[in-house]
Amino acid sequence: MRIVQISDIHLGPTVGKSQLQRAVELTNSLNPDLVSITGDLVDAPVSYLSEAVLPLNQLNPQYGTYFVTGNHEYYTGDVDAWIVYLKTLGVKCLHNENIKIRHQVQDKDFFYLVGTDDVQGETFKYGDHGFKLDKALEGTDQKHAIILLAHRPSAAYSALSADKGIKLVLSGHTHGGQLFPAIVWVYFLNPYFIGLYQYSATSYVYVSSGTFYWGIPMRMFSTPEVTLITLHSA
Repeated sequence: MRIVQISDIHLGPTVGKSQLQRAVELTNSLNPDLVSITGDLVDAPVSYLSEAVLPLNQLNPQYGTYFVTGNHEYYTGDVDAWIVYLKTLGVKCLHNENIKIRHQVQDKDFFYLVGTDDVQGETFKYGDHGFKLDKALEGTDQKHAIILLAHRPSAAYSALSADKGIKLVLSGHTHGGQLFPAIVWVYFLNPYFIGLYQYSATSYVYVSSGTFYWGIPMRMFSTPEVTLITLHSA
C-alpha cells in the first residue's frame, strides 16, 4: 500500500494553481494507491480559490484521496463549503470519521483510515467541528490496523496516548519551522517536529515538513516535501 502525503499547501496569496499543479504531478508520478492531504490546504474562501484548487481533480489513486482540516481551513470561515467543494473534485474529507480501505480482491483484508478535525474548529466553536477522537473511531476494532490523519503533532500525541490501537498517525502543521529562528520555537512547541517517530513497539507518527510554505515565500534550514509512505503487511 503506497500512500502519498501532501500537507500545508496554503493555497492563497503566495501559492497558486501552477504550484499545486506541480505537487499533483509529482504525487501522480509516485503511483500512489491512496493520497492523504493533512490540513492547511487553503487560506481563503472557496469563492477566491475555486480555480486554483482544480488540479486536485487530476489525482486518481485506486483507493481514493482523503483530506482532514487544519487550523487554516477554520481561519477562512468557509470550511463547510470547502468540504462540499472538494468532494466535487474527488477529495473526501474525513470529518471526525473513518472508512475501511479494503483490498480490491480479498474483501476481508482491510485497514481503517481515520480522520479528525483540527482543534481550531472547537476553539472557534465552528458547528460540530473539533478534535473528536472517540467519534472518529466509532465502529473500529483493534483486530485491523488503524491509520489516523490528524493535522497537528499534538493531536497525534493525544491520539496515541489514548491507547486506542492506532498504528500510524500522519500529521503536518510544523513546516519544519520554515525559517530560522522560528525553527527553535516550533521545535520546542510541538511533541513531534518533522519526520518519523516511534511512539511504541507497534505505533508511529510521521510529521510532514509541508509541501509549500505559509506567508513569506521562502524557507531557511527546512525542506518542503511530498512524502511516499509504503505500508507492508505483518
